[in-house]
Amino acid sequence: MFYLLVMSALLGLGLTKEESRAARLADVLEPRLAANAIRIHTLSEQIAKLKEKIHEAEKFDPMTIFHGFDDRVSDLEGTHCDDERQFQCGGHSRQCISDLLVCDGKRDCHDGQDEDEDVCSMEPLEAGNVYTGNAHWTACAPLPDQPTKLRIIATKRPKFFKARVYVQAIITVTNTVDNKTVDEDIEVKGSYNFGRRRLFLKRSADNVPAGKHRLVNVCFFHKTDHKLLECGLLLEGSRTECAKQHFSLEEHEDEDEKDDHKDDHKDD
Repeated sequence: MFYLLVMSALLGLGLTKEESRAARLADVLEPRLAANAIRIHTLSEQIAKLKEKIHEAEKFDPMTIFHGFDDRVSDLEGTHCDDERQFQCGGHSRQCISDLLVCDGKRDCHDGQDEDEDVCSMEPLEAGNVYTGNAHWTACAPLPDQPTKLRIIATKRPKFFKARVYVQAIITVTNTVDNKTVDEDIEVKGSYNFGRRRLFLKRSADNVPAGKHRLVNVCFFHKTDHKLLECGLLLEGSRTECAKQHFSLEEHEDEDEKDDHKDDHKDD
């Protein structure tokens, strides 16, 4: 009996020591586990943010950014052509040709740049394209900035003169009158010059109020991003710039009158 009591006491003492060791071990491990859990959570958040940044970066084409910088450098350097109505073929040769020869169906540049698919793209002029922006007045009239839309209605590219595209459009200007917004639609017509990426638009003389000068829009598409358009609003006679307009392609409206988009550049 005494032997059993002694053995029980010893076993109890042993269990107590094991439990004590386990408790001490837990005291050491639990803070470490908690610290590791915090580190893992922090790393998970950082990984999630990196994934988000990578996802956002996928929206930007590196070549587009590169070409954008290249365009800025080219604008600073100039074309080195003798006439602004000439088209520089690019490359190291600095060859210049008349803009009348650009996108006419025949290669006139040594490198064929004048017939390049991107240079001759009709995509910016598709009927239904809507460009939105603002007109910032700098002269001619003390007007506040005006929200403005440019909607392409129809285009026609004559077979006998492929270097130009005739364009019909509607410019919608939003004005504030008596604390109310009023939209004014202005029908304009003009032409697009592939060689200069230049869009020229003006309203008909019948739509010009008596005693007022006719305004014209002289616009240039971005060389590598056809969704961007910068315009100057000028007095037709003196060519005084009254306002600057910055547009970007907002949407493409599908219209029922698809026949209005007459692209005659294809051969029969």
